[in-house]
Amino acid sequence: MTFLPKFRTITSADTLRQDHLSQVRLPLRLAQASVRCVGGTFRDTKRKGLRIMVSTVTTRRGELRSHRDQVQRQLDQLAELLEDIADADVDSSWGWSAVPTDAVPDRVADLCGRLQTLFFLEETDGTLADLLEEQPELREEVEGLHDEHPRLLSLLEEIGELSGSSVRPASTWDDVESRFHQFQRALSGHLRRHDDLGQRAALVAMR
Repeated sequence: MTFLPKFRTITSADTLRQDHLSQVRLPLRLAQASVRCVGGTFRDTKRKGLRIMVSTVTTRRGELRSHRDQVQRQLDQLAELLEDIADADVDSSWGWSAVPTDAVPDRVADLCGRLQTLFFLEETDGTLADLLEEQPELREEVEGLHDEHPRLLSLLEEIGELSGSSVRPASTWDDVESRFHQFQRALSGHLRRHDDLGQRAALVAMR
């Protein structure tokens, strides 16, 4: 004789209890899915914000580098022109043709305008401001670096005024060339100190 397995009789109370559990589990699953979705959206938004910030910083740094390269190119061209003028004055007794000097004031003015833009980019770059938040003890050094900007521009403007004077003997051009070399050394030191602080800022940002 074969006995069939005895199954538990499903009552109306069991049905109600199962419906209640389904109603509880469904919102719970939906809530968990919602949390995962919101968390993913937050992470994606955070990543996008970071990419935008990095892209902006990269763009500003590229613009700063571009202006610095242009300043260096104009410095080299002006130094070469002043050297040619000085050599022409020295060798004028041998009948060499003099180098035209009318272009010097305009070259100096162009360089001054380019340098103003470079200094503006340095002051608004934000990299050194971020560095000061982490290392406030460097504030005096950063402010001193920015204070050099008007002094350097003033030196260059004086060179432009001297080169554009109506009386321009050979001694005047020797003075112009000498002052320009002094300006070059001062600007080179300034840019080197700015780069040093920029490297420190990059190291702090990587921590």
